[in-house]
Amino acid sequence: MLNIQKIFEAQDKLDRKVVEIHGLEGKNLTGDVTHALYTELGELSNEIGFFKYWKKNKKDDKARQYDEWADCMHFLVSLGNKYGHSDWITKVDIDNIQCRPYTRTDTSYHDLFENIYRLELNEWDEYTEALMALLAIGIKIGMTFEDMEKAYFDKNQVNYDRLASGY
Repeated sequence: MLNIQKIFEAQDKLDRKVVEIHGLEGKNLTGDVTHALYTELGELSNEIGFFKYWKKNKKDDKARQYDEWADCMHFLVSLGNKYGHSDWITKVDIDNIQCRPYTRTDTSYHDLFENIYRLELNEWDEYTEALMALLAIGIKIGMTFEDMEKAYFDKNQVNYDRLASGY
């Protein structure tokens, strides 16, 4: 089972550290975080390659896909914290992801990515759909909930290492 609350708490801690180290106290970073999420979603879709109809020999580098997925998760969770959704996150029924109308794992990659792009992430119900869509993308690329948690926390450590090295 995916411990989503643990991820939200870890992301809040990381975001506070970034703000502290870079002297960003009092700055509204929501627009930058949203743009970073969209950029990482583009990188994830590029790694999956589902839209590359012109390529015969598509790479299927799971390590890169999982890493890009973790980047997306970092920014999506960061936005969830910024919008105050972390207070409600324990109410999300992650185990029943297949039952959600917009996030079923038989939904196309195109639809899952579009859902994340078009939803109003400041609205709790739409944010939840975006989170579920990202989890569905993870499942579609072969991740288990354990893989998702590991990918998130592996990347979280990389981010702390980058902060320590002046990245």
